[in-house]
Amino acid sequence: RGLRVLLVHLLKARYQPLKHTRSWDLTVLEHRQRLQEFFEESPSLLAERDRLMEKAYRVARLRAANETGLEVSEFPESCEWSFEEVVGD
Repeated sequence: RGLRVLLVHLLKARYQPLKHTRSWDLTVLEHRQRLQEFFEESPSLLAERDRLMEKAYRVARLRAANETGLEVSEFPESCEWSFEEVVGD
């Protein structure tokens, strides 16, 4: 769930920059922190990161379209960021 929320906010920030808010930035920071802690506690899941990213992105793309009012086709079909770029260090 956290990865989906994070991806939704990254998509909204990228594709609706004029509506970008501090709240989005805070959500990104919070979810990055949560995910970093999650993967520190469950490092074996890092082996599944590509599958987790693909699954989360499919849902995030649909949610971002719904929340922004943009057509889903305006968002790339596959995630444009690496796992490291999304979750951070």
